[in-house]
Amino acid sequence: MFLLKFLRNITLSIIVFGCLNIVARDYQDLQVGDVLLLDLDCYSCQRIEDETFGPYSHSGIVVEVNGELVIAQALSTVHHLRVSAFLKFSPKKALHLRPKKMTNSKQKNLSHNYMNKFYGAEFDHDFLWDNDSFYCSEFLFKLLDSVNVLSDLKALPMNFERNYDFWNIYFDHGVPQGEIGISPNDFYRSSDFEILN
Repeated sequence: MFLLKFLRNITLSIIVFGCLNIVARDYQDLQVGDVLLLDLDCYSCQRIEDETFGPYSHSGIVVEVNGELVIAQALSTVHHLRVSAFLKFSPKKALHLRPKKMTNSKQKNLSHNYMNKFYGAEFDHDFLWDNDSFYCSEFLFKLLDSVNVLSDLKALPMNFERNYDFWNIYFDHGVPQGEIGISPNDFYRSSDFEILN
């Protein structure tokens, strides 16, 4: 009986630490400008994925703040958090993308622009392009565009028709049908990025 419990605990430990090691290894090569896409399970997140024909509903970007690599995101406000905290938003593995045109000088400018132009901005609940607030993928697009690493990825008219009744309740100021916008799945499909996992 003791041997059985011991073997079960050893097996469980190997599985848990092996999984943690895989997660740590997957994200140890993060660089400023890298994008992480998440598949979130909230109801509105599922509607985003359905409307944009892909598995991702949230996004974050690696920036350097006070010498530490962190993830910047637009969620309630534009702010940053540790990589491990960002990854906890979803039990599913994040998709790791790297901009193909990123250079060392662009990385420095990106982190500078984040702190000086975007940090602290409000979340854009209305998904509107031409205001001072940002939703997750809009923030990433505009930050990356500020250092000129995007050529394929473009903001395009958004379509909310597949779940229009839901969006009509969700948006306080009307559904932004046909307004310019971008989604995490647009990053996923863009040739501007190399997929690292």
